[in-house]
Amino acid sequence: MYKSVVFVDFENIQKIDNALLDSKTKIIVMVGLDQDNKAFEFAKNLFNNISSIELIKVNGRGPNALDIFIAFYIGRYFENIKESEIIICSKDSDYDQLIKHVDGYGISIKRIGLVEEIKKKIVEIKEPKQKKKEKESLKTIETNDTKIVIEYLQKQTKSQKGNRPKKIETLENYLYAHFSQKISMDKIKKAIEFMKNNKYIIIMNNRINYNNI
Repeated sequence: MYKSVVFVDFENIQKIDNALLDSKTKIIVMVGLDQDNKAFEFAKNLFNNISSIELIKVNGRGPNALDIFIAFYIGRYFENIKESEIIICSKDSDYDQLIKHVDGYGISIKRIGLVEEIKKKIVEIKEPKQKKKEKESLKTIETNDTKIVIEYLQKQTKSQKGNRPKKIETLENYLYAHFSQKISMDKIKKAIEFMKNNKYIIIMNNRINYNNI
């Protein structure tokens, strides 16, 4: 399982700071008909820093040709990568509607258009997780309802954790529905606020990163 899968639109993004990539990253480089040599050098420079790199040469030309092919390969690999962070490296905003659609399934997916943004995002991915809290930490929780919410999330299966909501409002509704209204929405919101304040969850770019929970 890869932590991140990066699709590179090589027509307009041809550099990623390889020092910021880690061994749990997979890179898929979409290459146009006339870009073989540049793409090969790009891949060679990244090879020792990542788990896997794949060059896919597309048999087509046009201003948005690679956009269509990247969308195709995201669909093709979807079942294998949907629990990873999917990053599309491209300056083309055409991907944004696709990203919105995939995001609706609770998949973590984003487009990054500039080298500086790519660096920032990969740094975020590599940020070390907070050390596990001691079991006694739950004693400091203000309410029993908050404790119940946190314990529920901690005991979820790997599959459940992979399908957790990525936005606060969706998480609120998700938890409210799970507890069959036995915990009020107001208390659900307070539990989420507690988790934010105590770094159980981290909000980056309006999305939830579950940290040690």
